[in-house]
Amino acid sequence: MNNLPVSNINLLTTTASVNNSGLNQVWVAGEAGSRFILSSIDGGASWQQQPIMGTVQNAILHMSAVSFGAMRDSVQIWAVTVDLNTFASGGEILTYRNRIGVVTSVKEQAKLPTEFTLSQNYPNPFNPSTTIRYALPKAQFVSLKIFNMAGQEAATLVNRQQEAGEHSIQWHAEKLPSGVYMYRLQAGEFSETKKMILMQ
Repeated sequence: MNNLPVSNINLLTTTASVNNSGLNQVWVAGEAGSRFILSSIDGGASWQQQPIMGTVQNAILHMSAVSFGAMRDSVQIWAVTVDLNTFASGGEILTYRNRIGVVTSVKEQAKLPTEFTLSQNYPNPFNPSTTIRYALPKAQFVSLKIFNMAGQEAATLVNRQQEAGEHSIQWHAEKLPSGVYMYRLQAGEFSETKKMILMQ
């Protein structure tokens, strides 16, 4: 399909549909550098990206949808998630109003991180792309850079102000040689560096 609201999709984890008179909804979750949920009310002819509220920041492995409300124009999504670093699972209910629109309620409210953290990238070793996750307890100017073992900068992934919360970004390293690389997160006075292995 062309003209999707997200590009470079590398993973589709789940789909759900709601079908009744005059309504043919399709919901899709996946990853394209970050998590996304797409929805369609015309059977997939056109799509709109939905906001992901609450704590759904991990890979969505199961999603079921049910239509309810006046004229059956509202949808509740039950999302089961898993952290690919720890394999811890969880879930929450997202409520979307007016079929395609704004999330109006979340059963589990998001909890902001209590400290700065930089997670180990996954997969690791990787070829040719990997995901790096980090958490910010408050808004900060964030720098996330990649270096080779000689200390030379290989890539700048983030260099901007970011809001508090969980963040993830994907690094594509197709043009770089195999080897050990370092990734360094700097956010305010916080700084941490971790190793990762590229295997071409």
